[in-house]
Amino acid sequence: MRLDGERVVSRLTLLELASMYARAELGKPISPAMYSIRRLGASIVEADLNIIGRKT
Repeated sequence: MRLDGERVVSRLTLLELASMYARAELGKPISPAMYSIRRLGASIVEADLNIIGRKT
C-alpha cells in the first residue's frame, strides 16, 4: 500500500510476517519481520481495519 507516495504496512502485516518466521522456528520472529518491512522501504502505520474493510 502507498500513502502519499510512501510504502506503508499495517501492524497486521508485521504480525503475519512474525507468524511466518515463528513457524520457521526462528528464536525472535519480530526482528526478521521488522527487517523485512524496512528492507522493502516501508513503514508501519496505524490503521483501523474495520473502516478499511467497509470501504472496500
